[in-house]
Amino acid sequence: MSEAKVQMTVAKRDNDELDILRDARATQPSDAHRITDYEMLKEYIADWANGTGHKFLVILGRPGILKSSSVRSALTSKAHTREHLWVNGNTGPLALYRDIFFNNNRPTVLDDVKLTRPIETLLLDMTDNYKRCTLRWSAARALKVTMDADPSIISDEDDEAEDDHESGSVTITLPTSFQTSSRVCWITNDTAKLSDAVALKDRSYVIEFDPPLIEVLEYAKEWLHPDVYAWAIQHARLIPHASVRDLGQAGVNLRTNKPWEKILREKYINPRSPLGAYLSVRDDARFQTNPERIERFTALCGKSEREYYRVVAEYRRIFPEKKLPRGASAKKRKPD
Repeated sequence: MSEAKVQMTVAKRDNDELDILRDARATQPSDAHRITDYEMLKEYIADWANGTGHKFLVILGRPGILKSSSVRSALTSKAHTREHLWVNGNTGPLALYRDIFFNNNRPTVLDDVKLTRPIETLLLDMTDNYKRCTLRWSAARALKVTMDADPSIISDEDDEAEDDHESGSVTITLPTSFQTSSRVCWITNDTAKLSDAVALKDRSYVIEFDPPLIEVLEYAKEWLHPDVYAWAIQHARLIPHASVRDLGQAGVNLRTNKPWEKILREKYINPRSPLGAYLSVRDDARFQTNPERIERFTALCGKSEREYYRVVAEYRRIFPEKKLPRGASAKKRKPD
């Protein structure tokens, strides 16, 4: 069995033995369909984009597991390449209406777009149970969009705008309604807003994407510093909800000689848990003897001397110290 497979087996054991983990999972709806691997997620995306899958797909998952990257990969793979509209972040309802008009009938991805009431209204139009739906803009006045190379500047003023021949821009009046067969995929970390929008939630198919960290690391391996990747594989059992963004930042810290391991531990291991308290006193040069460490350990987590030695033994069982080569000398330090 390969070392990676061994690490995966260890990582899938009970994560709660040492009471070390912060609760980092998103709030999932009870009827979400849970999947844990990237290939299955890509199959859902390909079916959605090709028109054979769900018309309104919601992908829910904790931050930092490459949801957006895997959706992009599925849409641009050689087998399933599709022209599509990708909308990021805090877009407004008029900008969304404009973008859908200029990319009509293409699959539309909303990447962490805030679900405001006007956007909810547009999505209700788009996700109606018909092959072609009518998308409407409720404003009584005409919608005017000033375009250059792309429709990136919006004006909804009533006054007529003249063509600007020097800049090459032109003002186009959008219709207040149009038909579209565009399908919608919404990528998000939390469906609290969707739960409040009962009619919209009823039209959606929600996937809870919850891959184990080992799966995430294998998918993101090429983007991570080799030392950070190796450390994360070894410590996957202790940091099961680690973000790829944080691991990427750890690579930057490593290259600039910052204490990257300590930074990751402090973020993902509860400092008031027995393990967090043990690692804190172990790495603190002020505490050189066991009585000093135990006193500080007890102050941090409220546990006893017996618990201190139990945590030490458990940590060493999970992460045995490497034996030094014959003839090598270790830095002297008073033992735990």
